[in-house]
Amino acid sequence: MTRSSIIGYPPPDRSDHSHEGTINEVIEPGKTWRVHAYGSLWQASSKVTTEFEIGDRVLVVDRNGNKLLIEPLLPQQ
Repeated sequence: MTRSSIIGYPPPDRSDHSHEGTINEVIEPGKTWRVHAYGSLWQASSKVTTEFEIGDRVLVVDRNGNKLLIEPLLPQQ
């Protein structure tokens, strides 16, 4: 069994990048956060300059190894 086959673990070639997560911890303000997504806690970073706070909802747009790439979750129009 590979790690990708474990329930909730996002495969590296995931084409559906619409998963949401929640900021659980601010590790380094403006640079690194801990995010609850896919049923687990992940370290995350963002290409977008922003100040996420604990409890903020985010959009998971990619994964590099065990680190997620996140963006602000924009309100639905």
